[in-house]
Amino acid sequence: MLRSIPRDRSGVEGGTPIAEAAQRLGMSVEAVRRCIRRGTLAGHKDASGEWWVILPADDTAAVAAASSPRIARVAAPALRRSSALDALAEQLAARDRRIHELETERDVLLAEREEWRAKQADLARRLGHIEGRLTAEREQTAVQLAERDRRIQELESERAELYQTRGRLLAELEHARAQFASLSTAADEAAAQRRRWWAFWGR
Repeated sequence: MLRSIPRDRSGVEGGTPIAEAAQRLGMSVEAVRRCIRRGTLAGHKDASGEWWVILPADDTAAVAAASSPRIARVAAPALRRSSALDALAEQLAARDRRIHELETERDVLLAEREEWRAKQADLARRLGHIEGRLTAEREQTAVQLAERDRRIQELESERAELYQTRGRLLAELEHARAQFASLSTAADEAAAQRRRWWAFWGR
């Protein structure tokens, strides 16, 4: 868990633990506390009661300010401004890092979006090709079905015509058979009559 960074009296985040500040300044912790009370060093307590010292980037200037009250009164505002600038620089660096992270993530998402768009375009192209092929096959099938229907109608008409012809031929055949039977009967009667005639005259 990250520890919250305290703010000094001017509202600027930052600070160095008093023990570390004393070590950097070559002073005791109590001497640093006295300098803070006199105003020769900028510092404050956080909510837990721990002291934080606002040090500039140049520790030599802080040592000089802490060792001379007269110099400290002149240098204290500059030290505070320097500390504030350092804190702002840290904040800007943190913002820059966050911006870089966001831009990197954005670039990754943009690349993924382009990849998905390319896949979508490829699927649309393939779908269009399949739909075109299916449309052509459907039209070809419709033509074939229409041809089959036309041929079936022709066959039905031809079959009906053949049935009519067959019926007519059957009627003609029956008529021919009847005529043949009549002629056969007449011939038989004529032959019988001739036999009777020859039998009469042959006595």
